[in-house]
Amino acid sequence: MRHWLRRTLRQYGLELPFRAVICPRYVKTIEIDAAARVEVTVERTLVFLHEPAPGELCDVVPLADAEGEIHESPDSHELHRTPGTKRTTVYWTPRDPITPYGLYVHKYGWRSPAYPAEAALYTEFRCDTRTGVALIEVKAPGTFEAAVAFRWPPWRRVRSVQSLVKHALNQLETSQGQQPERLDDGSRLRWTFVGPRVRERYACVAFHEQGVTLWQNRIEASSLPARMRRLLKAVTSF
Repeated sequence: MRHWLRRTLRQYGLELPFRAVICPRYVKTIEIDAAARVEVTVERTLVFLHEPAPGELCDVVPLADAEGEIHESPDSHELHRTPGTKRTTVYWTPRDPITPYGLYVHKYGWRSPAYPAEAALYTEFRCDTRTGVALIEVKAPGTFEAAVAFRWPPWRRVRSVQSLVKHALNQLETSQGQQPERLDDGSRLRWTFVGPRVRERYACVAFHEQGVTLWQNRIEASSLPARMRRLLKAVTSF
């Protein structure tokens, strides 16, 4: 029954997650090189309650069709891909037989094209499986000045980078968010959280050197009082 329901929903663009699995440990590593290229590796330790059928397992990669490169997983066979405007869904099946209640380590990753250097960078974690511990590491040239991680409501859209960074700055100022560890003289961040809830969404915003001040100035310059001052100055200059 569940196989039929899954296939039917997929025809309408809806993906029914495979629920008979637990993830004791989730590790995501993000490495940014000097050319601003981004290499991402995800390693999930999985415990299957029963063997999944072909087509029930998938990875969602935040790359559009023909954008970047999706790496071949060393532990699974790719069945097919469903490209989208902002992400690609990769359906896979394990290379080795599944042992119910045993440990299965699934690894996958991708490389994004180079992006213009920014004063802040953002990553997120969406919890779609019962998870014990999630760990995210970010490595980049230079030094991170500050970083903050926080829960982002799953129903709330990220309207713009500025709105997300504004929220992150507020979390820093009020000490509400979780501050990741700064390692290797500040060039590496590690964010660990325990027991995330299924369907919850978490975000982490990291600021390079002088990034906090730069973004504070950007947000202040775009505020209504600042725009009114510029308008008044333009009017009185005639």
